[in-house]
Amino acid sequence: MNQATPLFVRNGHCVSCGRAAERGSLDCPYCGEQVWHPRIWYALRRCILPATALLVLSAGALLTAAPGWHALHRSVCSAPLTAAWLAACALGWLALPADTDGSATGAKDALRRQQREAMFGGAAQALSAVTGTVLLAAVPHLPLPSLPVSLALFTCSALLPLFFRIPWSRLAAAAALAMTAAASIL
Repeated sequence: MNQATPLFVRNGHCVSCGRAAERGSLDCPYCGEQVWHPRIWYALRRCILPATALLVLSAGALLTAAPGWHALHRSVCSAPLTAAWLAACALGWLALPADTDGSATGAKDALRRQQREAMFGGAAQALSAVTGTVLLAAVPHLPLPSLPVSLALFTCSALLPLFFRIPWSRLAAAAALAMTAAASIL
């Protein structure tokens, strides 16, 4: 983002050809130039994945420090049949490849990168949503700082598709996995 960027370039548009790029892309699929985003967008993009990992680790530390976390683990593992079916559907939904038919990118390495971003981004969404749900379900047994951590995990899970090319359907799969965890605990 140099100082020569004209003022009329809009967010998500190429600085060279002016075409709208795909959501979350950094390079224009048409001419290969940089796609313009505000500086705050780049800062948040760099911070959201480490923040999600840090929140998952702190949630794990909060859960294992609480007495009775083995019973919580057993209740998640002994889920009812409907919760197991919902979890299987959500995991299958997460395993599906992302739809790249409408993508303007023709290079195979760019399409592979988009598939990897969708796959690992969906896994990060699901992990943070399920961890947040388990932490929220265990709130009566945990100290008060667990509530903001679980809400921050839900926020990170919802914000990931805004900064990476993760399909919005992955958010629905993460929510289904979170509902499965809630149904098996409660």
